Amino acid sequence: MSKPTIIIQHKDTINFAKIDSNLVDTLVQDTIVYKLGNINTLPFRKIEKQKTTPIIEQPKIVFDPTLKNTNNKTWPSIVLTTSLLLLAFTKAFGFNRIRQIYKSMFSFYSANEVVREEKVFFHQVNFSLFLVYLLTVSLLFYFITIFINPNNDYPWLYPTIFGMITVAYIIKFLCNYILGYLFDCQQYVPLATYNILLYNYLLGILLVPTIALIYFSNFQGLIILKFVIIPIISIILLIRFIRFFVMGISNNISYLYIILYICTLEILPLVVLGKFFIL
Repeated sequence: MSKPTIIIQHKDTINFAKIDSNLVDTLVQDTIVYKLGNINTLPFRKIEKQKTTPIIEQPKIVFDPTLKNTNNKTWPSIVLTTSLLLLAFTKAFGFNRIRQIYKSMFSFYSANEVVREEKVFFHQVNFSLFLVYLLTVSLLFYFITIFINPNNDYPWLYPTIFGMITVAYIIKFLCNYILGYLFDCQQYVPLATYNILLYNYLLGILLVPTIALIYFSNFQGLIILKFVIIPIISIILLIRFIRFFVMGISNNISYLYIILYICTLEILPLVVLGKFFIL
C-alpha cells in the first residue's frame, strides 16, 4: 500500500511539488518543508550597470622630439673607414713628419724648415692627410646637400662633390703660382700653400669623429652641425686668416694684397661650391 502524500498549492501560478508525508512533523507544524518544482519561472530583477569610461591621464610632453634623418650610409661608411685607415697608415709610417706638422701650427720657424725640405707637398704624410681632408669635407658637403634637399640623393652625388672640390683646390694652387709670378713673390708661394694645407690637415682629422657622430649616433645631425662642426670650422679659418696676416706683415706684403687673396682664393671658392651643391 503506497504512502499518502500531501499536495500543497499556492494561489499564484507557482506550482509546488509533492512532499512526502513522512517529512511532516505533527508536533511541530512550522517545520514543514516546501520544495519548488518550477524555480526557473521565478521573476528576477535585472540591474543594468552603467558603463563608466576610465579617465586616462594625458602624458606630459617634456620636449618635442624630431625624427632623425636617416640618409644613405653607404658613402659615409666607405669614406670614414678609408679616412681611418689613412690616418692609421700615416701614424704608423710618418710619426716624425706628423710631429713637424704639429709644431708648424705654432711656429713659423718649423713651417719654414718643412718647406725647405724636399717632397714637402708630395710626401706620403702630407698627401695622406690632404686626402683625408678632401674625403671628409666632401662628405660634409654631401650631408648638408641631402639635409637641405633630400631629392638630390642620386647615386654619384658624393663622387661629384669630391671631384669638384679637388678641381677647385688644383685651380687654387695654380692661381697661387700665377699670382706669385705676376707680383714677383714666388719665394713666398710654397710657404703660403703649406700654411693653407697645414690647417686643412687639422680640419680633416677633426671632421672624422664629428661626421661619424652625425651618421652613426643618436644625436641629431643638425645639432652637431650647428654646435660642433661650424664652430670648429670658424675657429680654424680665423686662425688661418690671422696666420696669413702675420706672415704677410712679416714679409712686407701690402694689407690690400692679403685681403684680396683671402677674399678671392679662400672665401670665394667656398661660396661657389655652396651655391652649386646646397642652394
